[in-house]
Amino acid sequence: MSELCVYRKDDLQFTHNYDTHPQQKDFFLHIHDQYEIYCFLSGNAEYLVEGNAYALKPGCILIMRPSEVHKVRIISEKPYERYVIQFADSLLDAVDPERYLLKAFWDRPLGQKNRYFPTEFEKMRPMELLDAMCAPAENEQERRLKILSYLYSLLEQLYTAFLKKDDPFSVQRTSAEKMISYINQHLSDDLSLNLLSERFFLSVSQINRLFKQATGSPVGEYILAKRLMNARSLLREGQPAMEACQKSGFKDYSAFYRSYCKRFGVSPREDMSEK
Repeated sequence: MSELCVYRKDDLQFTHNYDTHPQQKDFFLHIHDQYEIYCFLSGNAEYLVEGNAYALKPGCILIMRPSEVHKVRIISEKPYERYVIQFADSLLDAVDPERYLLKAFWDRPLGQKNRYFPTEFEKMRPMELLDAMCAPAENEQERRLKILSYLYSLLEQLYTAFLKKDDPFSVQRTSAEKMISYINQHLSDDLSLNLLSERFFLSVSQINRLFKQATGSPVGEYILAKRLMNARSLLREGQPAMEACQKSGFKDYSAFYRSYCKRFGVSPREDMSEK
């Protein structure tokens, strides 16, 4: 992978990436506690968000809110190029304390209305704003100011496009979508494969196949990622580590602790004390 342009700080990351021969094994399930704006430039791929598969065309924008699981699915080895921005909620404290610019991220069901086509934007196209973020800068501070100024413009355009968006999904949800919805509503409960099998009248092998096809990950990996993100959110709200563990569906604190350290690089208590 080539990084054609990159800026990385804790609260703001911007990358322009290019893969000459993309391989599916190099692209993993994504779940994080920041907002993400993804722009597809070229390639042959689709984007999976919480069980929904979005076809990609040049200039497509996808948005993901914190803890919204997403993953690219590579269809062929055609060169793959994209822009990705991830940003923290705190970047809007001064410019948008009411968080109107985040309505497109939150005022919709999980995994729905994530995609925008270039024709849905009235003013400067998102790709032009993203291109402008890559313009030469004298130093890191100038780069940051450039990215932020265009990011706010992009968020305003997304907000306007969202208010006019008419992109309904079928009322008849797939079995995978129903399972994903159930899992997200019952993270603290038993979510064993046997229980899911009984609830959705599917065999364990059917569940694994449907879930992998819809999300790009096994059921267990998805549930673990969701539970860990939920625990992190509770910790950062000030809840004790043991409580966050239990409320997120973990039965054994030792297993929770190991998984938490592996995913986030810090212990639960260290993560809590940093906020």
